[in-house]
Amino acid sequence: MKNNEVTLGGTYLAKVTDKVVPVRIDATNPHGGWDATNLATNKKVRIKSAQRLRGPAPDRQASQRTRAVAEAQAADAAANARARQRDQPPQRRRWAGSQRSRRSRQLRTFSAKSTGTKKY
Repeated sequence: MKNNEVTLGGTYLAKVTDKVVPVRIDATNPHGGWDATNLATNKKVRIKSAQRLRGPAPDRQASQRTRAVAEAQAADAAANARARQRDQPPQRRRWAGSQRSRRSRQLRTFSAKSTGTKKY
């Protein structure tokens, strides 16, 4: 942006500590630049040049509205997934009772042979 495009009280996206965040321009600084408030943290920041400003920030209420809609959709999707999971029959286990113990015995025997130790 350019210096003449910046207005006091305006909200802009600015690069502050490697992050692009919305800031509100509060006043001009006597040493150059502007005094602003980081709207993400409500801390005072100094914008030394217009190069740090990335343009006007989108409306906060609109972004809050879209965030609320997204959260509602996510909650609805999670509820639908739980309902689908409840309706499905339980899945069959791969190793049932005696097969599991037989398989574990086979594995124990194989590992005992390969290491040279006695079987339990």
